[in-house]
Amino acid sequence: MKKISREYAKTQLAIYKIIDSNEEDLIQILNADYIYRSGEDEGENIEYKTIYDKAVSKFLIKYFKEIVLKGVSNSYLKKLWKSSLPIMI
Repeated sequence: MKKISREYAKTQLAIYKIIDSNEEDLIQILNADYIYRSGEDEGENIEYKTIYDKAVSKFLIKYFKEIVLKGVSNSYLKKLWKSSLPIMI
């Protein structure tokens, strides 16, 4: 298997997870209230007309990379990559 960076793998897997999600799930992620460690609601709402806006895409990629895939091991990333993106190996 060709070696790739951890960041690249997380980005590609985040994009895959977005594509694999249904529209209702994505809207639910976008409409969630995010609370920071301080306990305060410091989240910033993204104004968008459609879930396909560029700002929404950037937010969703960041969400999946920094929330969903945060702290996963390299071996788990590799396993997830093989099961989700086998044609890219």
